[in-house]
Amino acid sequence: MLQSHIDIENGRIEMLYPTPIYCTFVQNLEAIQNEIASQIDNVNFDGTPYAWGKTVDVTDLQGNVISSLKEFEQELHRHLENYCNFLRFDMREYSIKSWFTKSDNGNYTQVHTHHYDDIVGVYYFQTNGNDGDLFFVPPLQLETSYCYQSGAEWWRHAPRKGKLLLFPGWLQHGVKTNETDSTRISLAFSINFKR
Repeated sequence: MLQSHIDIENGRIEMLYPTPIYCTFVQNLEAIQNEIASQIDNVNFDGTPYAWGKTVDVTDLQGNVISSLKEFEQELHRHLENYCNFLRFDMREYSIKSWFTKSDNGNYTQVHTHHYDDIVGVYYFQTNGNDGDLFFVPPLQLETSYCYQSGAEWWRHAPRKGKLLLFPGWLQHGVKTNETDSTRISLAFSINFKR
């Protein structure tokens, strides 16, 4: 179990159930960018869930665009191993669903989870760095309890080209509105390990 503690005068504070977010930049940036660039013009951004309205454009949410991106697939596998090692989880065979997301001015992604997926993540292919931060929502119990409100901070990650994030599927997250005239394109995915 992941946990840490802080010794204080006359006692100890134990931090139970921390939520590890894996953040890195890919090592093989040029090859991965070229690989995605060679395919991005041929993808169809028409998979936005009906219930979300016209908030963001995505490719087929049930597909796996990563299967045709061998450089990225290898890089993701390496980082997934690192993350699983930190979690003390013996990595095993897994399946992936993956899709491209395109965000123009005024687009955002509403708060949601991937509650049945083990690990989810995002890779930033095209961004100006100011076109919509990914944010993580604290548990509702923190926000509604008067004495724990100071721990209810919403964490944000600014998009950066080549940045890769991995996090638990149950963690609530969303993407801030793109208020720029630039288009952000990212590669999102969900991973499930064989039981």
